[in-house]
Amino acid sequence: DTLAKKHYRIVGEGEYPLLFMSELKAALYEGEGGAIYFPSPLCPYDTEAIFNEKGGIAVSTVGGGETIDVSRFIKEDPTVNEECRCAKRIYEDAILEAKRFFTIASELHFGLEEIYSAAMDFKKNDAICAALIEKIGNILEEKA
Repeated sequence: DTLAKKHYRIVGEGEYPLLFMSELKAALYEGEGGAIYFPSPLCPYDTEAIFNEKGGIAVSTVGGGETIDVSRFIKEDPTVNEECRCAKRIYEDAILEAKRFFTIASELHFGLEEIYSAAMDFKKNDAICAALIEKIGNILEEKA
């Protein structure tokens, strides 16, 4: 941000800022605009910021700078909006379901670990390891 002479923050309704950043990235890439692209840490497929080295211009969906609301540039299409809302609900449900399954897997893992820990004879395991180390030492001494 300190290298940028000018910083624009993109805001807007729903997914419009991400759509704008995607289109800007595509236009700069096609035009060989000499830009650096910064992916979103949460979703690497989305572009969170773009820095144009030649112009010293930073455009991002976060941070400060002059605010541009891109919603006003996009023609409303109720079909597309409903599809986006539906896709977003499906995505959010999938994330919640994945978290639920990870919680179940974690609980099962720790339960299994308790069973194995209770059944493990650590003293005998240590004795076997010590005997094996001694045996290997004896073999190495014989060959030396």
